[in-house]
Amino acid sequence: MRKKVESAIEYAASGWRIVPCHSTKRKQCTCRRSYCGKPGKHPRFSKWPDIATSDLEMIRAWWKKWPDANVGVATGAGSGIVVLDFDGSDGVSTLQKLAVDDPSIHQTLIHQTGSGGWHFFFRHPGVIIPTTARRLPGMDVRGEGGLIILPPSRHEFGRYYTVFNDDPILNLPSSLQPLLQECHKERLGETKNDQEQPSVTMQGGTEGTDVSRTLRGVDKDRIESAIRQSLPLSSGIRNRQVFALARHLLAIEGVTQQIPATEFKQIIERWHRMATAQATRLGFKIAGDVEETWTDFRYAWGRVKHPFGEELRPVFDRVANMDSGGEVEPLVHNALMYYRRTEDPLMRILVGVLFELAQCAGDEPFSLACNAGAHQFQRLGFKQVDSKWILRRLQTLAGDEILTCIDRGKAGSRGIGKVALYRWIWQMKPAPSTEYE
Repeated sequence: MRKKVESAIEYAASGWRIVPCHSTKRKQCTCRRSYCGKPGKHPRFSKWPDIATSDLEMIRAWWKKWPDANVGVATGAGSGIVVLDFDGSDGVSTLQKLAVDDPSIHQTLIHQTGSGGWHFFFRHPGVIIPTTARRLPGMDVRGEGGLIILPPSRHEFGRYYTVFNDDPILNLPSSLQPLLQECHKERLGETKNDQEQPSVTMQGGTEGTDVSRTLRGVDKDRIESAIRQSLPLSSGIRNRQVFALARHLLAIEGVTQQIPATEFKQIIERWHRMATAQATRLGFKIAGDVEETWTDFRYAWGRVKHPFGEELRPVFDRVANMDSGGEVEPLVHNALMYYRRTEDPLMRILVGVLFELAQCAGDEPFSLACNAGAHQFQRLGFKQVDSKWILRRLQTLAGDEILTCIDRGKAGSRGIGKVALYRWIWQMKPAPSTEYE
């Protein structure tokens, strides 16, 4: 495998502005956060859009300090490139549709990502192309303010980013330019609708606040969904629901805890207005004013470790893929052998997921929300798994001394949402005899 510093220097020689990014070690990001939303995919320093460079001496110094750093490039006019990032089945469908309109789209430089997605490189057209998420189904645009990871960087799943098609970089397809330029106009408020409606909300109405400049590349529908899903349904749980809002926001692609809490001020003001209106409809009151809610959120943003729900998807997928391939962590396999559970695919996946969560948490306790865990099992095709099944199996694993429950958690006001905190305590033990004595 070619050294990353050699590749970084070659990329920089072509004028690309390079950024050293964190890498992964033993499936954990080198940023050492107990939970990292983008392991091996985020820069090693803040203000990277200004620091990214093609200066070869600086790049050599970076990789001397961090020899295993993944290689990133700041996209946009500074590097002269726009990258279309296709991911998942939606991305494949979108790519197929674009290829029908313009078959030459496949004749440019293409990289395959460590997760199986595709990076299509195009020359920057000379007009502002912003970075946007899901501009088309399964397609992200990496333009101004964007960053992608380059070969031979390593993905958290253990696979490497590779060059799939080494053709010269083409001009951005003319069929796509109006769509991508419209992104910029929308963000600047230059569309016809924006000129007629100076104050546009995340719902598209004429009342409320917009998101901050930092968050304008984030899917506004996902932000709106995060607000609505975390609104309180009874009195006395405002603070808890503010924490829930932080977790929902953290689950949105493009949102990380590197974004300062201050960037969410307008979102919190909107959440408080909507929470107050909903409380009035349901016949209770929200304690405290918007400033108190803002104080709660600032505290929550520095404390939450896990996004809500969707952060489990890659963990479940990774464990399920390992299980289907017969690749199981030694500690997981030994624990399953000890309690004669190797024939139960549900327990194999559950114990594997718990081990992964424990690895991410390090010395800190971790949790597995029963509803979120059941949703992931059902997504994988195990329709018989519900939240009660997850809760009972967690209790069983604690009784078997694979886990220890350090905090039993508290049910919500309606008797749901109980989440306990666990630690993985299993150590290697010889598998028991299969015969009764």
